Amino acid sequence: MADQSTKDSIDDTVTTTAQPPQQDQQPQSLPKTDSDIGEFVDYVKVNKHEFYTRRFKSAIQPPKATVLVVHGFGEFCDRYEKLCRTLAKSGFETMTFDQKGWGKTCERTKSRKGDNGGWIATLRDISAMSALLKQDSIPNFLYGHSMGGALVVNYAAVAALKETTDLDTDDDDDDAGKKKIKNNKKKTKVEDDSFQYTKVDGIISSSPGLKIGKAAYPGDLLTSILGTVSGYARWIPWSVGFEDDHLTQNQEELKKLRESPFVHGRSTIGTLYDVFKQGEHCRKNHSKDFKTPVLLIHGDGDLICDVEGTREFYNNLPSNTDKELLIIESKYHELNFEPELSESLPKKIVEWFSSRCGGPNNK
Repeated sequence: MADQSTKDSIDDTVTTTAQPPQQDQQPQSLPKTDSDIGEFVDYVKVNKHEFYTRRFKSAIQPPKATVLVVHGFGEFCDRYEKLCRTLAKSGFETMTFDQKGWGKTCERTKSRKGDNGGWIATLRDISAMSALLKQDSIPNFLYGHSMGGALVVNYAAVAALKETTDLDTDDDDDDAGKKKIKNNKKKTKVEDDSFQYTKVDGIISSSPGLKIGKAAYPGDLLTSILGTVSGYARWIPWSVGFEDDHLTQNQEELKKLRESPFVHGRSTIGTLYDVFKQGEHCRKNHSKDFKTPVLLIHGDGDLICDVEGTREFYNNLPSNTDKELLIIESKYHELNFEPELSESLPKKIVEWFSSRCGGPNNK
């Protein structure tokens, strides 16, 4: 197994991975313009809640795979338009959505700002959105950033959980049919409620919130207080603030972020505590039973989400897992907006997803 390295070039970074089986590939020309992509913007109702969604039709038909993009804490899905378009032009049917408490979903439903309804509820929302996007006979992937990065790896833990617990299907549940997990073998944080799992075939997690960095972490004492209070009043509002200069050096992107009406710096005690503790639980516990192929991407100097949490998660993954860790020499959290990575990082993302697809449109 090769050692992990930190480099300033993606192409030069040493990564460690259990490689997937090689597929027969038939290269083909890819469209170069956005005019080849169909986009659909809609509000969809899942789990009794309306969500703002954007769907980007693959410029190649049939598509290689589907990709659901999950945004991070305090932001909204429109910020991922460029990535979604890149994926769609490369043959991936792509969708993203505003989570409860943020963006146009919050605006539409007048819900409490920064309240995602709980970790399990959010995983259930991801499952429902993934089910809407998923197509027969092609792979189904997840991409998440920051809190979204922690959510997607937590979501994949359900796959391992399914293999270590008994499942019952209650036919009297909603149309999708919730699968209830009987807790008869091991304790986890996702088994204490009904959960329908939509299968995913691979995950990319960017700057995941598996360990909160010093610029965002409120300290052990306050975190303990948040945990105590969230047990009976998780809805209590809480203001969140940190220097947005830690996000990116891209001044154009920072200007858009600062001027956006959807960036409000608010959350709730329950949502914040979930972010702090579920990331810890995932890197220390869920990681040991993890089975889904995963690419982890993180800047070595990120002060919002600590890269050491990502390293710990990676190191705890089973040795036979299809896994890759990409550490980039950068002090910024939002690597997808960094000018020097504007070509190499999207290329890496497309290549990683593509290498886990089969069929004639794999390139």
